[in-house]
Amino acid sequence: MKKKLIMLNPPLRLGSAHIDYPQYLTLGAVSNAAVLREAGMDVSVADAFSMKTSAAVKEKNFASIGAPMSDLTEMFGAFDAETVVVAVSPFLSPHVANKHCADVLEAARAAWPDAGLIAADCYFSGMHYIEYDGKELMLSYPEIDSVVKYETEATIAKAANQLRRGSGDVFECGASEVIPDNLPIPAWDLISLEHYYFFQERYERTFGSSAEEPYLRSLPMATTRGCPFGCVFCASNPGQKKRVFRSASPENVQKALEIYANRFGAQKIVFLESAPNLDKERFQKVLEIVESLNLKCDFPNGLRADSITREHLKILKKITGRVKISEESGCEKTLKKIGKRLSLKDSEKALEMMAEEGVASEVHYVIGFPFETPEEANITLERAMKVKERHGAAPLAHFATPVPGSEMHARAQELGLLSVFKPDLLYSHFMSEPAFDRAEFPAEQLKEMMFCFRKRLADSELDKVIVNLTYECSNDCVFCAVGDRKREHGSPARILKYLKEYRRRGARSVDFDGGEPTMHPAFMALVAAAKELGYENINVTTNARKLSDRGAASRFLLSGLTSSLVSIHGHTAELHERHTRRQGSFGETVAGIKHIVELKPKRVEFSINTTITGLSRKRKFSLRSCGRVLRGGGK
Repeated sequence: MKKKLIMLNPPLRLGSAHIDYPQYLTLGAVSNAAVLREAGMDVSVADAFSMKTSAAVKEKNFASIGAPMSDLTEMFGAFDAETVVVAVSPFLSPHVANKHCADVLEAARAAWPDAGLIAADCYFSGMHYIEYDGKELMLSYPEIDSVVKYETEATIAKAANQLRRGSGDVFECGASEVIPDNLPIPAWDLISLEHYYFFQERYERTFGSSAEEPYLRSLPMATTRGCPFGCVFCASNPGQKKRVFRSASPENVQKALEIYANRFGAQKIVFLESAPNLDKERFQKVLEIVESLNLKCDFPNGLRADSITREHLKILKKITGRVKISEESGCEKTLKKIGKRLSLKDSEKALEMMAEEGVASEVHYVIGFPFETPEEANITLERAMKVKERHGAAPLAHFATPVPGSEMHARAQELGLLSVFKPDLLYSHFMSEPAFDRAEFPAEQLKEMMFCFRKRLADSELDKVIVNLTYECSNDCVFCAVGDRKREHGSPARILKYLKEYRRRGARSVDFDGGEPTMHPAFMALVAAAKELGYENINVTTNARKLSDRGAASRFLLSGLTSSLVSIHGHTAELHERHTRRQGSFGETVAGIKHIVELKPKRVEFSINTTITGLSRKRKFSLRSCGRVLRGGGK
């Protein structure tokens, strides 16, 4: 008879500032579940992130993610499990005793009192690992019978088969034993993908940076494991005396992606990897596979700048939103001490290529290392601003944090520099509270530097760009701002150049104005180009005269714009045309407005622009009277 086992992926209660990707933790659970199933066990997955009640709640001081433990135990409690494996992620903070972790394990023990209880890291690299002592974990939480650490796929079945109540065994999985090509496809079929996707959308709406973008059904994947580099602040190679980097073959990646797309319904793949593009040729093949399956993708941990090629970028432009790289420091001296093994010249080259190819970019920076001076930290912040100004790359800066298990933590401990470090508030250190307070670089000074940088960054944000496509116009308004400028069309190539530049600099909205923008011969193509470049809001300010033709109005509304502002300057033909100085303009504008109202998709917003002058007062103009005219068809 098959051993009955439950893989339990519990809910999280986090500080309001958290990094890494707690919403993707299901990957570790279903990857280990697939291994256990392949080993002949009867496996169920109780996943807090794929329930009808899975929530993503953001409060002032905390974030609640996932369904309540009571919902998990009620749904799966009747399952007569011999073994329960609890996925103990870094977000449960196993390195410090805490109430939430205690509540999770107590609830698991109460729901399955006769089952053996394993605490397993289910770690899959691509995120921070927090080192802890397995024996101490069991002392803190007596419900646990054994612990399996690190990348657990190679050891989890052995641990489950050998489990004895109260054994106190600690299994440590060697990274070299976890070979991506030998692993089964993660068992996404054991959870409700419908509820999982609903939760992911909720999470993006609550915590995401692009909450207004349409959600794509997203599944995480790790086609590589580990990292060959040894940055002092990183703990992504846990338990390894020697760093072991492993990658799945392109053939196996294709098989997995086909299943993700065709069987699991994924539209987007989130690659949770530390060094996805280390092998340039392999990475090119992976990108080609993603594109061939009509999938989108994201690499949230970033790419190695010195391994990015122009061929990569040509595909990435089509299948991802932004490309991240990690410079970590703008100071060459600090970079050497970090062990990043990256030249800023290589990074500059990559950023130049991204700008030339029209690929939006982000760059990670870290300040406040225990060996860094204020001057060196300032060099990094200045570098971050220059990179933004020069290439439009959005800087992502945080404080150096000594994650337990990292070289930086060990070094800081030896030097007695952990006096203000709070292990139980680890993620707060990344974003808001420096972990080091040194006489030569006080924590308050570091906080002040970051505050000034973030304020300077916010002040430099560019939200909208206004593009005057042409100074030609079918009206000749008495108040026109064009003045005596030459009535001619702007160069399409020049306009496109600036659309690309301002998009790289962070502009999310574009307003096409004039003159009368619809008179530009390349009007439709330029609106479409703005949409392709990723502008979220595309407005066209028009007199709508061309839209009096129903076909022209239909093409206008389907061009890619998201809103239209129509200029009408009076409630009668006489008043409007006294302003426009063009006979017949009132009737055509009203007809264009009616076509917009009749034909526009729901996603297109529509509003009226009216200029009030002395003429308006003399003719007793009011917006209410103008509204009656538009509703009545201009009569």
